[in-house]
Amino acid sequence: MRQLMRIGTVLLGVLVASTALAQESKFQEKMQEDLDYGKKLIERNCGLKGVSVKWAGGKLGHNPREGTPALSTLCQSGLEALFNRCLNNAAVKKAVTKVNALECTRGKGPLSFKLSGPKFSVAVDEAFTKDNAATQRDALMKKIEQELDQ
Repeated sequence: MRQLMRIGTVLLGVLVASTALAQESKFQEKMQEDLDYGKKLIERNCGLKGVSVKWAGGKLGHNPREGTPALSTLCQSGLEALFNRCLNNAAVKKAVTKVNALECTRGKGPLSFKLSGPKFSVAVDEAFTKDNAATQRDALMKKIEQELDQ
């Protein structure tokens, strides 16, 4: 009887773990869909081809489209800042010509970016609620322009 209870407990644990993995996979798919939309605009506005885009912030643990602010909204805002600057600033567009990878990751504070070789990273912080996603995007556009328009 004890052995049956142990087996039942183990099976229940496996079931819960597999459900959590399936749910995380769905969350990752949703995030990727949202990032792929920004990728198309960046490729078009920045003149890039074959760029990879991914979430590099680890396990999501929740639906990235939910929350205030939503994680995917913050990532999209960061990508919007780049494609808007490419559209309106030739120097920024030139500075990112070698970019072949875009990533969104976790950071601290308002939206920020890092251009390191062929990788452009946007760091987002769901806990930072002082400014909404649009305000953070606008500030990031200014920062991108200041740092890349040289």
